[in-house]
Amino acid sequence: MRCLARRHDAGITDVLGAARSYYLYDSFEGLPAPTAIDGDRAITYQEATDDPLYYDNCTASEEEARAAMVQSAAIEYRLVKGWFDQTLPNSPPAEPIALLRLDGDWYESTKCALEHLAPRVKPGGIVIVDDYYCWEGCTRAVNEYALNNNWMIRQTRHGVCFIER
Repeated sequence: MRCLARRHDAGITDVLGAARSYYLYDSFEGLPAPTAIDGDRAITYQEATDDPLYYDNCTASEEEARAAMVQSAAIEYRLVKGWFDQTLPNSPPAEPIALLRLDGDWYESTKCALEHLAPRVKPGGIVIVDDYYCWEGCTRAVNEYALNNNWMIRQTRHGVCFIER
């Protein structure tokens, strides 16, 4: 499942074009531990390591991400390895962000990504939120950010959540 997501991430470059810079932030270690704010379902999910939907805690390798990007239109991309709270404050993108695809799953990860990256989204840009309808913590972090920063939460006709300035 995560490998498929990587191909979709790389596929975005084919739509947006090769002339842009692309940044991919990932721990490459799977998901961090959920906390109470993420809800019982998130905690149960991470504890059920034998469940077929566990997908090795959503672990993907750096090699899978590189392979997907090599097959894409991207000329310039950067993989930033580590947990969001450690990488985002220290290595923000150099350019304003036109499209941010956010896959933070839990409250703290989503909140951290929004706090560090959403202010860099240029006017008219959007943030696609992968787990808005999946995990309570992600939903809460997005709702709080949108409310506190006057962003609008929207949904495509295909049920994809995004926020915009």
